[in-house]
Amino acid sequence: MIDLIRQPNSGQDIVAARVRRMLTSYLFNCPRGPASVREMICEDIQRFTELGARRYVADLVEVLKQYDSACSKC
Repeated sequence: MIDLIRQPNSGQDIVAARVRRMLTSYLFNCPRGPASVREMICEDIQRFTELGARRYVADLVEVLKQYDSACSKC
């Protein structure tokens, strides 16, 4: 039987998929400019830190790292 819904192999796969989805949503704002998008991510990190959403903040920090890495190559 073909498994139509691929289960992630590990927790890392789940986190990677979540981060990729989050990064994609920020990339929709690229027409506003790279600095604006980076600022949005940083503001969200601050907001969610204040709310105590540690896992979400950790994901956002990874999003920021990936975004900065991608922008440094431009």
